[in-house]
Amino acid sequence: KKTELLDRYSNSSNIVPSVFTYIVAVIFSFESIVCGNLYSIGPLFIKEQFGIEEGIIGIIFSVGSAAGSLFTFAALSNKGREFQNKYARSPYNLYFLIILGTLSVLGLMIPNFPTQVAMIILVHIALETFLTLMTELQGSITPQHIYAVLGPVAQMSRKILNMVMALTAPMLYKIQVRLPYLFSGSLCVIYTIGFIYLTRRQQKHNAKILTDLFEQTEGVDKEEAKQLVKRYNRMTAASGECLARMAQVAVMTTKRLTKVAGIDMNAIEEDFRAEEE
Repeated sequence: KKTELLDRYSNSSNIVPSVFTYIVAVIFSFESIVCGNLYSIGPLFIKEQFGIEEGIIGIIFSVGSAAGSLFTFAALSNKGREFQNKYARSPYNLYFLIILGTLSVLGLMIPNFPTQVAMIILVHIALETFLTLMTELQGSITPQHIYAVLGPVAQMSRKILNMVMALTAPMLYKIQVRLPYLFSGSLCVIYTIGFIYLTRRQQKHNAKILTDLFEQTEGVDKEEAKQLVKRYNRMTAASGECLARMAQVAVMTTKRLTKVAGIDMNAIEEDFRAEEE
């Protein structure tokens, strides 16, 4: 039923994307802020500040990339999915990764070589996993007719920002060697706060939409409506967003959700209980 929900949402031409859909598209540039800066002046910073040879620097970045890939594979595995469903259901897994990435970027300013190596590895782990999960989320919550435009625009914006960060980092490095990390870290803090705040705000808005729908449904009292909204709060970000957008269509057309989406709420709940077990 959950798969059916996502399929119906993706193929529907009546769904109007929410602000959250555009937030997800914009947040991809978080990776550009970090990588454009790190790969531009990171190796030079390590060489000049710690006197490390070029070959060792290359190995450090290679280990970081490998660690990021392995962590991403683990997160996408069945065991990884089960762990996330039980302890860090979306969007909380995304909150963790974006916070980890931000703290790691700020940690690059610490004048200690072992710390520098650890932060580079953590940056790769956070960014690669975050980018993969965000790509999944974008594909799930963006209807096909919107994704055809929004997807390429988001990717192009990401590449442009990456280029801008790569060009400005050496200029800031000449002023003060840690200034590029301070600049990118500050931007990451803004992105992190904005992403978490706007995501929480969208979830509250979605809950209100569902409450309005249930109040229009015959035979559903206020207590039952509250229980149904609690079910929504236990859903992943993708399923909850899709359900809320279809509920919005139902509210606007004064139709019941089951007539619009063909989805049984109880069946969806059973799917999520099975995941948790």
